[in-house]
Amino acid sequence: MLHLIGYYRFKDENGIIFNAYKTKAILTTDYDQFLIKKFVNEYIEKEKKKTIICKEEFDNYNGYEFLKFSFGIKINDYSQIEETVKELMEVNSFINKKAKKIFTSATMPVPIYYPEIYLNDFVGKIGHDIKYYDDEYYTKKIKIDYINYLHQNNIEDVNVPNEDLLDYYKPEEFIVCVNGKNVKINRNNQDINVFSTYSIKKGDYFIQLHYIIKNMKNVDDYEFNQSGKLLSFIYKGQKYILDPDLNLKSEIKGNKVPYEWTISKLAEFFDAEAKYDYENKTINLNI
Repeated sequence: MLHLIGYYRFKDENGIIFNAYKTKAILTTDYDQFLIKKFVNEYIEKEKKKTIICKEEFDNYNGYEFLKFSFGIKINDYSQIEETVKELMEVNSFINKKAKKIFTSATMPVPIYYPEIYLNDFVGKIGHDIKYYDDEYYTKKIKIDYINYLHQNNIEDVNVPNEDLLDYYKPEEFIVCVNGKNVKINRNNQDINVFSTYSIKKGDYFIQLHYIIKNMKNVDDYEFNQSGKLLSFIYKGQKYILDPDLNLKSEIKGNKVPYEWTISKLAEFFDAEAKYDYENKTINLNI
């Protein structure tokens, strides 16, 4: 598209004027931001939506301003999260359908954007991807993010049911302890804690087995390759092979097991006990 180094302004066939800055290796533009703005405004006009809030900011890049466009919906109550997610997903579907006609090659992928939900001083983001992540996923995400926000800021919201306060309080990560001791790994000559991270898709915290296997008393043996990657282990006389293709659902197929394990699957498979300490953000595995 551009062969000369420097700053440019362009107009496409739709009349969109956008900015571009070219270095020897990188092309930076705000074309996708102007397109998202165009599509959102088209949706608002088509569906007669007055609830969608649009915001325009400008990022400075090498002395030039590039558009940063965002949009979202302000709600007044926690109970409105589900219906608002569905509405924003409809906007996403509209944008993606329009963008697909323009971004037709690997060098011009569908633009990435994050619609927002505003509740009190909280800002929750959903994503543009509506194929892999559906309404249910994003509803859970916003509820988890909001309730985590309440805990982190010591805020009480009387409109949140007590059941949800319990079910959706999911700190992003917990320090992992095995048999009462913190698990450590060495990076850059420094010992650091191992963390278990929450996955909304899996509905559980998960961890990579190679971080903790050396601390597990009930594993008979294990094998690492020269680069430190766990290849296999022996448990109850059976040899198990690590297979990255099983990571997504933490599946076990015969003697093939995933690298990433949910805490519940780990506890079930290895006859272990998992105790969560929400105050100190730790998970202790007796295993």
